[in-house]
Amino acid sequence: MKAVRTNNVVEDWHQRFNSHTATASLQLYVLVPLLHHEACVVHLHMRL
Repeated sequence: MKAVRTNNVVEDWHQRFNSHTATASLQLYVLVPLLHHEACVVHLHMRL
């Protein structure tokens, strides 16, 4: 497995997250479900 630079991983996460939001001003009621989904995905990846 190839080592991944931390900065690139964070930039990738931000780009993916921003593509899901598709707006500059994100409302809290939209942000909370997105963060919850991301937390579930992270938990799933950690279990693998």
